[in-house]
Amino acid sequence: MVLAGGFVGARFDPRPVVLHKVPSLEPPARISRTFPLVLAGVLALRVFYAVASPLDLAPDEAFYWDWGRRLDWCYVSKPPLIAWSMRLAGALGGDSVVGIRLVAVVLGALTLCFSYLLARELFGRAAAAWVVLIQIATPGTVGLNGLLTIDAPLAAAWSAALWLFWRVSDGRAGAWTRAGLTAALAAGILAKQMMLVFPLMAALFLALDRRGAAGRWRAWAWSSGIALAATLTPILIWNARHSWALFAHSSEHFTASELAGLLSSWRTFSASLGEQVGLGGGLLWVLVCACLVAASLAWRRLERRARFLLLFSAPGLIAIALLSLRQSTHANWPLVYYASAWILTAGWIAGSLPELRLAAAWRRCAGPGVVLGLALVLLFYAYVWAAPALGLAGGHLDPSARLRGWREFGRAAGELIADSEEPPVLVLLGPGRAVASALAFYAPGRPRVHTWREDPAILTQYDLWGGPADPIGRDFVFFLEQPELPRSWRRCFDSVEDLGLLRAQAGTVLERAVRVVHGTNLRGLPDPLGTWRATSARPDSP
Repeated sequence: MVLAGGFVGARFDPRPVVLHKVPSLEPPARISRTFPLVLAGVLALRVFYAVASPLDLAPDEAFYWDWGRRLDWCYVSKPPLIAWSMRLAGALGGDSVVGIRLVAVVLGALTLCFSYLLARELFGRAAAAWVVLIQIATPGTVGLNGLLTIDAPLAAAWSAALWLFWRVSDGRAGAWTRAGLTAALAAGILAKQMMLVFPLMAALFLALDRRGAAGRWRAWAWSSGIALAATLTPILIWNARHSWALFAHSSEHFTASELAGLLSSWRTFSASLGEQVGLGGGLLWVLVCACLVAASLAWRRLERRARFLLLFSAPGLIAIALLSLRQSTHANWPLVYYASAWILTAGWIAGSLPELRLAAAWRRCAGPGVVLGLALVLLFYAYVWAAPALGLAGGHLDPSARLRGWREFGRAAGELIADSEEPPVLVLLGPGRAVASALAFYAPGRPRVHTWREDPAILTQYDLWGGPADPIGRDFVFFLEQPELPRSWRRCFDSVEDLGLLRAQAGTVLERAVRVVHGTNLRGLPDPLGTWRATSARPDSP
């Protein structure tokens, strides 16, 4: 979160800025010269964590894996790339947790490589080494590079687009560079709606850049135009056929908090700020923000490369900071804007940006900041295994609590339905989706799981998929996130049996539990159909 100013409406000064070179704070020389070895070491640690980690799939990962079983051009909440990635991970890794996590590791390595290439091109090898250190020492990248969610492909695509767009704007773009930029933009748009901000930032940079010749504008226009047309057309067609579900879902993220007034603003802002400080590594995050503020204040003196990085970071971070004064925000929203902020900070640490007038004490914080960040990263890795022994697994102090207990939950659910002659229809009754996706991935046989709510609004992909085909005459097993099975459902079966609570221990503290009800021989569907109404004409196969 930064408050930056001084660059809106400004124009580039074509005269070169002559400043004395600030002595660089060199990282260990072998890091600068042997990036492949450093990358291999980081990859080895991340691969070990992916293979040996006792954590289960996060609810989002299991949800997106279920998407991968039903490929489409778009989904209720996101574009399709994460579902395609899950299908690829499943094909390569046999639908295993390790196979899914290794795809995230590869995407994280690509992100690191693209950041290194851009930093080296802008500021040299020392800055490139520093940006590698900053990224691997940022605790937030543990989740980014260890979980296969929408942010992993988005970060890789955004970092690639940053590097390739800089080459286009610098007049050194050949056909392969323009093709690569088009592919990176298309991949990012297919990953997450946030990528649509990139063309706007790029256009702003070119508009303020007096060196931006007509040829560079044309190259950018062709790349962005082809990427937008190729990716948005099928997404728009899908949304037109499904009541613009993606746009409706996206708009819900910008709904003000139910709390009102100054107290609400303070709570949402402080919560967002605390998340960013923690995930950013504490001291390292403060150093990044200091560089952004200093660059904003020095806008008229900045070189073109620094202005490029500032425009792709500060406006987005400011926008999210202001948004957090109005409503709750998600910790991953500012992720892509840190990509260029890290490179700007690395360039300043390496002595390539003397126009950033920060005291020498700030530069001396770089080393301790990286050390503190690395310590936090390693502490998290160790805590994953240590938490059960310490009696903290699944508790409030366990950042990995959401990734525990789902495997056991699926096994316990499988025992309930193991004696059925015909596999029953599994239905989650409630507003959530975590239980449904966990059952889909962890229950024996990987069954189809449906969700039902009395409210017909489409909130998740499960709501859009609706109920099973030909359900009449089948048994149902309901998992209730509400006190009891509605009467509208009870009247639909020959008999209804309450099987009690399904319990699964998530570590030593958290217990996952839902009430389970078995319905025998469905005679007819309830009225109202709730979320199944929209798809009752064309239900999915069970």
